[in-house]
Amino acid sequence: MKPHRIWILIANSSYAEIFEVKEDGAHFIERYEHPESRKRTGELVTDKPGHTFESANFARHKVAEEEQALHRHERDIFSHELMKIISRGKNEHRFDQFVMVAPPQFLGELRRVFKKHSLKPTSEVVKNFPSILSFKEKMQLIQKYLPRRLKQNEAF
Repeated sequence: MKPHRIWILIANSSYAEIFEVKEDGAHFIERYEHPESRKRTGELVTDKPGHTFESANFARHKVAEEEQALHRHERDIFSHELMKIISRGKNEHRFDQFVMVAPPQFLGELRRVFKKHSLKPTSEVVKNFPSILSFKEKMQLIQKYLPRRLKQNEAF
């Protein structure tokens, strides 16, 4: 019987980690960083054109929209990078199933990008796992939130 492998992608807009769960337990695969998602808007755009506004309220609203668009763009870039990594792993037959763990807003972005490329996770966990958690803490939380059918097949 072929060994069963699950890849678990834990991500938010600025970092992601991939773990593999096999018969012999869980193993760390790799960590990916996207520091641009943590930057302030002024750090993302170094040369902004000048604006003339009729009211200060309109100006503040326009700036807020631009900031949201810039950060949305950074999330989009990172989610595409993660999609390519998972897609490559799938094409190389490195896993049989994969699970996505992310906070609600970023999980929505991942779903949108992965769906475009016909990548569907076996399961999703809507949860923000802080990057400072230890490997053991992450595995305990994953075990808590994974569907029973996945936990029964694998050793954590």
